[in-house]
Amino acid sequence: MSLDFAVTPAVKRVRLALDGDLVAEVDDLRRRVAAAKRSDMLGGGLADTAPQLQRQLEQAELALEQNVKVFTFRGVGRAQFTRIVESHPPTQKQWDRWQKQCEVAGIFGRPNPPEFDPETASIDMVAISCVDPQATPEEWAKLRDESLSDGQWAELFKAALTVNLEASARPFSLADTDTIEDGVAE
Repeated sequence: MSLDFAVTPAVKRVRLALDGDLVAEVDDLRRRVAAAKRSDMLGGGLADTAPQLQRQLEQAELALEQNVKVFTFRGVGRAQFTRIVESHPPTQKQWDRWQKQCEVAGIFGRPNPPEFDPETASIDMVAISCVDPQATPEEWAKLRDESLSDGQWAELFKAALTVNLEASARPFSLADTDTIEDGVAE
């Protein structure tokens, strides 16, 4: 048997809105539009306010969309990813926390032990997997520590894990899913 086929690594794109003021404005306008629609339906005033607020919301959403940054991640292969995991062993504090979780879990079973230190490994995982924009681990660490929220960093870290640990989706075509003999899926 020959493994003579091309493999393209998994790709994942993460879109982050990096302008907190615009995010807050859009959220506020969405709430105001919903409230105005309810008020307008109940005849809450002389003029409907929802259409004007809806236009403001659409403008704010367009501004927000123009300020979204797209991060593209690509799987790096098992060997390279494993080297990163192995170079960031769990800390003693993480092992202690796991031990306490095991004691609390009791009859429900033990939680999985920590495989690596996500605090330090996440930087290398993002740096090695993010192909656009590309940056050094030091640049990613600075961005994480000085500019991004924990939630924003979690999205980037999750993308790095996803492209390296999850299998691709199964094809949707019946013909591509199972063994085909004589043109009939089994």
